[in-house]
Amino acid sequence: MAVAGGAGGEPFPAVDKCDVDASCRRGGRRAVVVVSDLDGTLLRSRSEFPYYALVAFEAGGAPRLALLLLLAPVAWLLRRAAASESAAVRVLVFAATAGARVSDVESAARAVLPRFYADDVHPAAWRVFAACGGGRRLVVTATPRVMAEPFLRGYLGADAVAGTELAAWRGRATGMVDARRGVLVGERKAEAVREMVGDGEMPDIGLGGRRSDYAFMSLCKEAYLVPRDPVEAVPADKLPRPSPRPAPETAPRPVVFHDGRLVQRPRPLAALLAVAWFPVGFLLACVRIAAGALLPMLWLRRAFGALGVRVVLRGAVPAPAPMPLSAGGRGGVLFASNHRTLLDAVFLSVALGRPVATITYSVSRLSELLSPIRTVRLARDRATDAATIRGMLDDGDLAICPERMSRLKSGGDWRRRRRRNSSRGSLDLIGWIRGGTHENILERPHYITKQAAQIMAQDGKLDQLLKIMEEAEKKREEMERRREESEALSLAELQSLKVAVESRIPLVEKKVSELGGSVSDLAKKVSLIQAGLEKCQREGTTCWEPYLLRFSALFAELTNDIVPVATECRTSMFHSTTARGCKAMDPFYFFMNPFPEYTVTFLDKLPAELTCGGGGGKSSHDVANHVQKLIASTLSYECTSLTRRDKYQALAGNDGIVAVKTAKAK
Repeated sequence: MAVAGGAGGEPFPAVDKCDVDASCRRGGRRAVVVVSDLDGTLLRSRSEFPYYALVAFEAGGAPRLALLLLLAPVAWLLRRAAASESAAVRVLVFAATAGARVSDVESAARAVLPRFYADDVHPAAWRVFAACGGGRRLVVTATPRVMAEPFLRGYLGADAVAGTELAAWRGRATGMVDARRGVLVGERKAEAVREMVGDGEMPDIGLGGRRSDYAFMSLCKEAYLVPRDPVEAVPADKLPRPSPRPAPETAPRPVVFHDGRLVQRPRPLAALLAVAWFPVGFLLACVRIAAGALLPMLWLRRAFGALGVRVVLRGAVPAPAPMPLSAGGRGGVLFASNHRTLLDAVFLSVALGRPVATITYSVSRLSELLSPIRTVRLARDRATDAATIRGMLDDGDLAICPERMSRLKSGGDWRRRRRRNSSRGSLDLIGWIRGGTHENILERPHYITKQAAQIMAQDGKLDQLLKIMEEAEKKREEMERRREESEALSLAELQSLKVAVESRIPLVEKKVSELGGSVSDLAKKVSLIQAGLEKCQREGTTCWEPYLLRFSALFAELTNDIVPVATECRTSMFHSTTARGCKAMDPFYFFMNPFPEYTVTFLDKLPAELTCGGGGGKSSHDVANHVQKLIASTLSYECTSLTRRDKYQALAGNDGIVAVKTAKAK
């Protein structure tokens, strides 16, 4: 390798001097291979502590974070005084992961770390790394691979990641690193690069930020150092969404789908404050929760204000129903609110000054016990839940969050029905082929199995499948035309467009043209389409970000007295919702914040002509979409067609159901 030395006696020039276009012309656009380190290179920060702190808190709570804080000075001394980066990494790995379930570490890496990584991407290194998207983008890092890989592959488009491997026993991390590979520093990074590019091959461009990177940088045709100068991070909405097609950097993917309890990046001082505040905050939360459970609702707003909880009220407060329907009145008002935390209905009641009943879905028994308002669980059956809601409206006002009801089923137990549909081999798909209800195929995933493919082959429906794919292509062209006309498209439509163009049409049409292929091969190909569609649908849903999930239309069918309510909550230390952790702790984490704030905005009651039974000819879906848009415009949020289940499947790998133990029938 022949490169000019950098300023200040450095053996490599600064990354600002890298001419990416010239390198691509010399190596051929699709042949360029770039290798980069992570901390101090692709990321601005050279300290790995915040990311170990996030894993420690998510996997072990405040005690493990306290252990990491105690051992962090030891790691710092080993790195600075003993010049042993390997020993420092071993100390941090032990403190953050010893005894933790490997699945918990993987879950935190997938759902928590990307947001914090994305806020720290170095612009100069990213410019070079992104420009080499036509070739191979490799990353070598001393950070455990299980922590870094989800972000690097999912948001930076890395093709391969080599990192320190954790040692595990019976599904739990031992706190040690894999003895065979050790910590990836110095020569071990060079060995990892040789394994990734192959013997005798040289990467075209190498990016590093510290002396331990010199070994692998010397293997590259060109190598550049990322300086320590302070710079602004790359905006998160400029990071790419990975794609099997060239130039994935043209498809931006903001990080809106994340989890975790900590609000701020846990730098050493912030982590120390969180640990020190935790016991004080828990006691304060108990006092606040006790006040909410024991005091009259009319007093709660002032009581919360005295305890540091601010409740902001906007809009005109509707008057209470004069009397229930059973006593000759006209029933109650339905408050349709967006969902931010499980305390939405509680603070709506505080703003009204009177308790308003609510329906719940999958909250813990502890949360129900502590609730100062009446709560009724949904049965997850549309007919049963509709009857329940009607009965509650007959008794008085009712608060619901249509976002949380967006997966209501009709008829029977939904878990049993899901298993039955899976085993029967995709009745949805067969009905789509035979019944012509194919418009939803781009919006909802289906179970596609070998049996379904066999039925299609036996019935001679492959030509019909091709015809449907042609219709999907026409839909794509129409959506392209609408986009050129600058008409706003929803996030769900854009995701469906991407699936239709990049996944479904090429794979299915290619397989249909090969009519001599086996049925099992067809089933495999269609299963790949299924996986791609599910992945696309699970991205972009709300998680403390300015997005709204799809609203269920059930509430619009049950009453014409609908008042939209927009809610917002602000916290400074802990998030009050989680898709992965203990749901019973959600109210405690909200009230553990020093000065949490809830804003409740009452919008105007829907006029009769905009309801289902008001003579305006509106369907329940029209009403639900209208309410969603009203709330979104009030909060400056974006509407999506994604569901609560999509969020939980992506973040936690489940449907967001809290199991409730029931006594066995005798």
